[in-house]
Amino acid sequence: MITGECPQLGKVMSHAFTMGIQAQPYNTRTDKRMMTTVAKHLNAYSGPEGYGYTFDTHTERFNVDATMTERELREFYLPAFKGSVEANVSGFMCSYSAITLTDNAAASNNTPACANSFLLQEITRGDRNFKDAGATS
Repeated sequence: MITGECPQLGKVMSHAFTMGIQAQPYNTRTDKRMMTTVAKHLNAYSGPEGYGYTFDTHTERFNVDATMTERELREFYLPAFKGSVEANVSGFMCSYSAITLTDNAAASNNTPACANSFLLQEITRGDRNFKDAGATS
């Protein structure tokens, strides 16, 4: 997903990208899309800067616990995902890291993203109303 200094720009860009890819013609024989999109990664898999990460992609990316507040998750990392969902993205890939929300004890803290019920059920299926498939990384 597109995250960065302007989450709303990331939302607009991910929406446009999803719409552009999925605007390809349908297969008239099967009445299915010929191209589809999968949004990745659902949460901050490298974690926010300033939390002591060295960003050594060969070792740390598989061991990182992305620690943030729920507000940071919702305001900085999820808008781009929301843009794709609004454009009817076909699926998503959750990250390989764990996620810990420092201000939400009920959020399945320090649980890998693909098993995090707060992330998958409450945010993805509940808040974002995403009905299609998810995938592991």
